[in-house]
Amino acid sequence: MEVVWAAVGALIFGCLLLLIYKLKRRRSARIFGYFMIVCGILFAGVKWAEWHVARRSQLRNLAAGLYETVEGTIEDFHPMPKDGSSNESFTISGHTFSYSDNDELEATPCFNQTALNGGPIRPGMMVRVKANEGCILRIEILPENWPRLPKS
Repeated sequence: MEVVWAAVGALIFGCLLLLIYKLKRRRSARIFGYFMIVCGILFAGVKWAEWHVARRSQLRNLAAGLYETVEGTIEDFHPMPKDGSSNESFTISGHTFSYSDNDELEATPCFNQTALNGGPIRPGMMVRVKANEGCILRIEILPENWPRLPKS
């Protein structure tokens, strides 16, 4: 989210510099104003492209079956504190997952919706998690009486 605000800030700053140019006719303000607008647009575009490429890669992994499946009851659930000082985490069948939606500098294509912000994970739930290299690709909430996968 910080990335978006940095880009918006650059755009607004550039527009203000152009306004100063119009009022005072300073050439340097005009040049710097256009420079800040272009930087804001480029920065936002690069960040969007990075996220889009990462998301497509994860969707390809999901479609190709390149993930591990972990199924069971959520244990050792630690919600993210209100101050965002640590990640939310939980364990299923010995596999620990950790994530945060508080990372303002890095948008992730992986699941990251914490309970603090309306996420679905609660202690004791039966879930099936599909993950690739620590990236949660899909979470399925299972009914309490769901038969467990055989342990491999």
